[in-house]
This record gives sequence, structure tokens and C-alpha cells, in this order.
Amino acid sequence: MANYKVEFLPQDLVISKGTIDSAKNTIESIINNQAAQGWELDQIAEISVIEKPGCLAGLFGAKSYSVNYNVVVFKK
Repeated sequence: MANYKVEFLPQDLVISKGTIDSAKNTIESIINNQAAQGWELDQIAEISVIEKPGCLAGLFGAKSYSVNYNVVVFKK
């Protein structure tokens, strides 16, 4: 039976002209750090989560909203 682990990619990982190497290095670092602990890359995916407003914001009419996260899935 495999075990799985999920790591979130940084939300501020924005790729613009000239920064592709920085983004690539960040992802490689996450994968290599987990590999050193015995985890194997399974997939990179995007998940969507519905975030609800807090109590006070809800009183002022704030609505739930969707937030997308990029995750790296590892398995052992």
C-alpha cells in the first residue's frame, strides 16, 4: 500500500519574463528535498478550494470564493 504526501507550491510563484529559472528552481528544490526523504514524485496538480468568510466579514455580506492552489503529490 502506498502512502501519499502533498506539498503546496508557493502562492507567489509567478512566472514572468526572465523568472522561469527561479520558478523551475523552486519546484526542483521541493521535489529534491522530498526525494532525499524517500518520497517519489507522483504528480503536480491544481486543486480548487472554497473559502468561507469569517464571522465578521459574513455579517457585512462577504461571500464564499474559490481559491486555486498548485500542489505536488509524492508517494512512498
